[in-house]
Amino acid sequence: MPAISLDAEPLAPAATAEEAAARNRALLERVAAEGATWILRAFAEAMQALHPADRLPARGDFDPVEVPRLLPHLILVEVKRASPAEAPRFLVRVTGQSMRDAIKINLTGRHLEDFLPEIPSMRYPIADRIAVCRNRVAVYGLRRPRTRIAFDFARIEYLHMPLAGNGFDVDRVLSIYAYEGERTVTFER
Repeated sequence: MPAISLDAEPLAPAATAEEAAARNRALLERVAAEGATWILRAFAEAMQALHPADRLPARGDFDPVEVPRLLPHLILVEVKRASPAEAPRFLVRVTGQSMRDAIKINLTGRHLEDFLPEIPSMRYPIADRIAVCRNRVAVYGLRRPRTRIAFDFARIEYLHMPLAGNGFDVDRVLSIYAYEGERTVTFER
């Protein structure tokens, strides 16, 4: 699957909840079929199953109990806005063990922006999430890591999914990361 450009935002933000849903469902369908790792394919399938056709899913639509094998790879951030004119901040609510192992920092309970002095490359995942909030459309990537990580992998695959309590305005971003060559433990249900 060729990477969807992350250096340029989509042409325009989704204008309606229905348009946002259609664009996200199309991306999820593509990642489910062509994703590089089982982790992203499984996540895309799970998100497809719960994604409404007429709006963005809410946090309550996603039940982590339904995807236990994916939990170590997830990050959930809450979008904090002082005003609509200001850039959002991202408060990390959940950091999966795989991400904690990769960056050697537990992000939970802190804003991503607070790590910029320590980890300047954190600007990339922040920019991706800003694009998700602005456009109401998921951001997918398959590339060499742009942030400092402990693993020595050639590529990282990720997907940042918008969640919206009102179906349109993004209030959370659910992200999943998979490191190429990562040894993962699978569990039978």
